[in-house]
Amino acid sequence: MKSDRALMVSTIAVAALMLLSGCNSAISDTVGSEAYTVSGIVVDDQGNPIEGATIVYKGNTSGTYVTAADGKWTITGLVGPIEIEPQKSGWSFEEPSMLVSSEQSGITFTGRFNQWTVGAMEVIQYYVNRKEVGFDITYNIDASVIIDLRLYYPDGSESSVQYEGVNWRMMMA
Repeated sequence: MKSDRALMVSTIAVAALMLLSGCNSAISDTVGSEAYTVSGIVVDDQGNPIEGATIVYKGNTSGTYVTAADGKWTITGLVGPIEIEPQKSGWSFEEPSMLVSSEQSGITFTGRFNQWTVGAMEVIQYYVNRKEVGFDITYNIDASVIIDLRLYYPDGSESSVQYEGVNWRMMMA
């Protein structure tokens, strides 16, 4: 009976030591680590800020940050290694993600607009925002939808595109 009790006590002691040593290494990764901040800007391939880009961050802390018109972003309260990834519909980024583990500023994500992956209105809005094109839209809604889109370029030239049978609401989304 004494040997059973001694065996049980030693088993509990070994289990407790194993548990504590496992927890200690997991805790040591974050306890005592100071929170840090990372910041930067999202720009296009010509250096213009990208509004509405989402910075997704994952790790011990996770979340998102959406850039304003100036393309800038700041994420605070990070602890441990964090993966940061820029995202925006219709855009691809030169550096798709970055791993950070300490305070950094001036991080630049450069994006390239891919007009073939988005709707017609997003393409038009992109070029209008860059002041590369103006436009007029006329439409006829009857049995089938017909939209005439006339584009005016800064050099004085113009072009037009006609969309037939399209869903107007989908183009505006």
